[in-house]
Amino acid sequence: MSKSLPDLCIGLDGPQVPPIGIGTNAWGGVQAANSIPTNSTAVVKSALESGVRFFDTAEIYNRGRSERLLGEAIRYGADALQEVL
Repeated sequence: MSKSLPDLCIGLDGPQVPPIGIGTNAWGGVQAANSIPTNSTAVVKSALESGVRFFDTAEIYNRGRSERLLGEAIRYGADALQEVL
């Protein structure tokens, strides 16, 4: 039996998000350059299916590659795009 964790509010009246997110700092790194696009899409798909809607990314992560990979993964695999933060 699986139990859902209650959503948390960001700020006083911000969006409700699950308490677990995915960090993308390592995505697009040099060592895994050949395998990351497929893996990031699989990670995003699995995360969305599990209820994760928060992805931590920044332009500084691997010179913006992590943001591009996250965008591609969401574009190719997410029906829940409007729910992703």
